[in-house]
Amino acid sequence: PDDDTHWVGPDAFARAAAVARAAGLRVEAWIVLTHSTSVGTRHPDSCVVNAFGEAYAYGLCPARPEVREYAAALVAETAAAVDLDGVMLEACGPMGLGHLGHHEKTAGADWSAAQEALLSICFCTVCVALLAEEGEDPDALRAEVRARVDASAGLDGLDAVLRVRGRARRQLLDACVGVARAAGVQRVVVHAQADPWATGPFAALLDDLDEVDGVVVLDAVAHDPEAMRGLRERLPGTPIGGYLWALPPASPASIRAGWPDAVRGLDDTYVYHLGLIGRERLAAVGDALRAAAAPR
Repeated sequence: PDDDTHWVGPDAFARAAAVARAAGLRVEAWIVLTHSTSVGTRHPDSCVVNAFGEAYAYGLCPARPEVREYAAALVAETAAAVDLDGVMLEACGPMGLGHLGHHEKTAGADWSAAQEALLSICFCTVCVALLAEEGEDPDALRAEVRARVDASAGLDGLDAVLRVRGRARRQLLDACVGVARAAGVQRVVVHAQADPWATGPFAALLDDLDEVDGVVVLDAVAHDPEAMRGLRERLPGTPIGGYLWALPPASPASIRAGWPDAVRGLDDTYVYHLGLIGRERLAAVGDALRAAAAPR
């Protein structure tokens, strides 16, 4: 922001970090890697391109070396600007179909999960070359993906796509964790999930996380106890954090009722978003967090 009010303006993050640290709070930077409409608009060749030749201006392709360099620079510059206790990495992998712009605008199209995955496969020049190295005919694969979208077909036989994407995702994570460690950042956590076709803000996979210090799941309230137990069995010893959604459709009543058990099942809790909720919701958040911490 251009104006210099006490909560925005120049060095807003550094000033907020100083206030938080003075209050005894840990300072963790939330860094979004491959989701940037402003960068993608200026550099369309660096974007994800679907099978129909449409570039997703909001999504930078991690298979591209310049995108990994940009992401690593973002982490390094953030760590250099502020004394951090940790960083949380979002979009550590490719952005897919389901985030057309600053916020989601595709839900009304009613794509199936398979169609969304197909429309998230990248055919930028780098991905095309990497697919060819995997023995695929990129033109034939592009045509097949188009046909599968139209036919609402599945994802069988597309293992080469996952191999290319997996290497790119791992290279991106390695680069960003490396610069964070070099800058003295002690704690790195990553948005992640289990689905091998995952794209978007939670694009990193659980299998990639041997060099990080924790994982953050999307909606902790939606993760039932059995699912959380399965996650802990898969990631023994890894701290598990989660988002708690304070915005609609959550209500103050549902926050008070549903959050305490979810918080007790987490090692770290991230409330989304204290800066966007009114006093009634804020009071409900406080009540729920106090209830979670109370002896049982």
